[in-house]
Amino acid sequence: MKDAATYLHLGDEWHIVDAAGVGLKPAKAYPNIDQPVWVIDSFSNASVGVARLQGKAVHAPALIERKVRSEGLVDGESRVLIHRQIKEADGLQVLYTAVPLESWQQVMGWAGKQKDHCLVLPLAALASAGVAKGEGRVLRLGRQLIYFAYRENGFVQAMVTAYSETIDDLLIATRSLAEQACKGCGGHRVRVTWYSLSARQDEEEQLLRCLGERIDCSVALSPMMPLAVDGEQRYSALPYLLQQRRIMQAINPVQERLAAGAEQLLPMGMVAATVIALGLVTLGTFAHWQAHSESESTEHLLREASQREQTAQAVAARTLPAGYVETQAFIDGLHAQDVAYNPAHILAILRTAAGSEVRILRARWAPAEVKPALQPNLPGAQPIQIPAGVVIDGLLREGVEPAALTRFLLKLREFGYAATPLDPADGGQNGGFSYRLNKKDTEGAAT
Repeated sequence: MKDAATYLHLGDEWHIVDAAGVGLKPAKAYPNIDQPVWVIDSFSNASVGVARLQGKAVHAPALIERKVRSEGLVDGESRVLIHRQIKEADGLQVLYTAVPLESWQQVMGWAGKQKDHCLVLPLAALASAGVAKGEGRVLRLGRQLIYFAYRENGFVQAMVTAYSETIDDLLIATRSLAEQACKGCGGHRVRVTWYSLSARQDEEEQLLRCLGERIDCSVALSPMMPLAVDGEQRYSALPYLLQQRRIMQAINPVQERLAAGAEQLLPMGMVAATVIALGLVTLGTFAHWQAHSESESTEHLLREASQREQTAQAVAARTLPAGYVETQAFIDGLHAQDVAYNPAHILAILRTAAGSEVRILRARWAPAEVKPALQPNLPGAQPIQIPAGVVIDGLLREGVEPAALTRFLLKLREFGYAATPLDPADGGQNGGFSYRLNKKDTEGAAT
């Protein structure tokens, strides 16, 4: 509820914090209101504590009520409010407030009669709201000090009331609070933030040092802002603390909380509806333009497809040269095979092997072929299978010794290629040569 005022009902005292959060003044008890308000209520003699329970969470209120009545913390019937809970190995741990039934009926009956939303938030719920594991909070409300921490071993809660608001009495109360806080710490450190309803800056710093020395934790003062208290200028962290409250933390009936939440979300819903409407208009315009563009694109694709089909039919009607199909199949499969015959790869190898002594005149692809056996009349003579490869023609540069050709062939062998002369009788002695290069397999034979 944006711009809602806040009432503080602490003990028998009522105060009102204006919507801007810069003024705090006394208020009439149980006033009649005609605007949305929050009520932070301590429920007078309510018992606040932490309990470890066995069983399901739904049974927690009944178990806690039996516990506080047996310990004499409340007289008669009470209403148990669960603010925080965590699961443990054998049950759960909860932070609760046990409100005497009479006090509960008085506060909630008054809140239900108001003309506008009147959300009631227990003080213990506000003191623990937003505290994560490894964090703690101290809330000072005049003479009252409330401590809550979420340690590794669970919740710790303590509450102390000083004799007066003098600095000496407050220091005594702080020491007592530290002793209670250390009982449940289990040796785990936390980061504690100190919130004060109304204070003087120098007094709060003394209380912080006192607490930090005794609980061995880092204690920091919450940001504070000027707050006019009964006409006197003080400092307060209440505006920052009130930012932790949430509608679903209130203890009003569910339908009242849902109504308040819907009202809070209404401005955001109007903005969202406007944005969605503009988006739909934009989307409709874009969809119309896109449909027109896709129609033109479809017609263009159909024309191209028709042209490609005619071209394919014309190509299919032509007579392919001998060996074309095998060569094309080999080239098409290069991307999934070894890069041995990739043109860029083999040209780079030839340049490296040739160096400055050998000149490569031509490199061309030679498809696989079958030659008749050298002596076909002999029994068992088989045709000679010549695999596909690369044929290179080259010559030695002027003034280079014939041994340079041997070095060239050795380098090709190092790169994994077997070189077979096309004219074995020549051997490159006249400076020119022609070789077929084939990639060697793992056994050293040409593939």
